[in-house]
Order: sequence, then C-alpha cells, then structure tokens
Amino acid sequence: MEAANKIAIITDTCCDLPQEYLKEYPIFCVPLVVTSGTESYRDNIDITVETIYARQKNENFKTSLPRPQDIEDVYSAIARQGYTHVIVLMIAECLSSANNLMRLAAEEHPELTVKVFDSKSASIGLGALAVQVARYAVRGVAFDPLCELTKRLIDDTVVYFSLDTLEYLQRGGRLPKAAARLGEAAKLKPVVVISEEGEVGLSTAVLGRKRALDTLLKKVAKYS
Repeated sequence: MEAANKIAIITDTCCDLPQEYLKEYPIFCVPLVVTSGTESYRDNIDITVETIYARQKNENFKTSLPRPQDIEDVYSAIARQGYTHVIVLMIAECLSSANNLMRLAAEEHPELTVKVFDSKSASIGLGALAVQVARYAVRGVAFDPLCELTKRLIDDTVVYFSLDTLEYLQRGGRLPKAAARLGEAAKLKPVVVISEEGEVGLSTAVLGRKRALDTLLKKVAKYS
C-alpha cells in the first residue's frame, strides 16, 4: 500500500496482531526475543505461539529485548518505502526497556522523524493502539495531531483478561506459590489487569470460567 501521509507505526510482537492487520495498515512489527534455558528465538520468526503453548508446560519461557539488527531492519525498511515520520508503540516501559533501544536506533536515521511513546500496555491493548493509530494515519491525520491522538488513546486504554490457570502467574513471580496452589485447588480463575500505568497484576480471582467471563464484562462496562 502507499504510505498514507508518510507515517508508519512500529510495534513489537507482544501486540499479538494477526498478519492481515500488518498487511492492511502501515504497521511494522519488531520481533521480541523469547528464551528458554540457553536457547533464544525471535518471536513469530524462529518460534510460533503454538509451539510455545505446546512446550511451556515443561519449559520456562521468558521474553527479552529485540535484537538491534531486527530494529535496524525495520527502520531501514520504513525509510526505503518512503515514509518520513514514525510513531513507535512498544510494550509498556515498566515491563521492558525496548523503547530505549528504539530511541537509540532512531538516531541512526535522521531522515525519519520518530516519536516514541510509552504505550503503558501489552498484548491486545498494544495491538489495538497500533491499529487505531494506523487507521488515523491512513485517513490522512497529520503527524503532530496524530501524536496528540496517540497520547489520548494510551491514557484511555485499560486491559483486562482472564486465564485458565494461576500457574504461570506464579512461575512469572506475580503470585506466591502457596497462593497459586490454594487457588488451583479451589478452581479459581484469575482476572488480570494491565493498569493505566502499564503494570500487570491480579485484579481478582473467581470460581469457574463463567464467573470469570461475567466479571470481565462488568469491569469493561465501567469504561463504556
């Protein structure tokens, strides 16, 4: 597609966006690095989400910063395709230092005007932000007004989700082992929030999947 308003959006693979969004909009995705033991993989390139799900029962996967070369490749591709301005929306700064890498790498591309935002989000929240900002860019919103819109979208975004198990909250250090075991025994389903500051935490835990879904709907309704 043509570079609408010559503005590109960069995000990372934490955004969980399907490929069709990356094809439809001027969104460029930097792969985070996923590690297990001594092995490391570029997310969605060297390893898939399905593979991680299949292996995570017996392995402890963690995410780490993108490789500098992958960041450089994205900036270079954007410049080659004729974009002149870039909005960067990576995983929340309180969860990763990826934004600092993006700022440093941008200095090597003076031909691009780059604005890096703290998305204060992750997963579907990050993906939704990237898509909405890209939609405004495609509609022809100029760079400075688009930056203001981006700030407002970030401030207005709060993410809730539910998990089938407490195990991975415990393994990730967000829940004490004893509490996780007690919750699993009681068949509790965690409802997790990504706060307005980007911090991931346990909002509540309820008995059964149906109550978890009902709780999610009630929490989301507060923002509608």
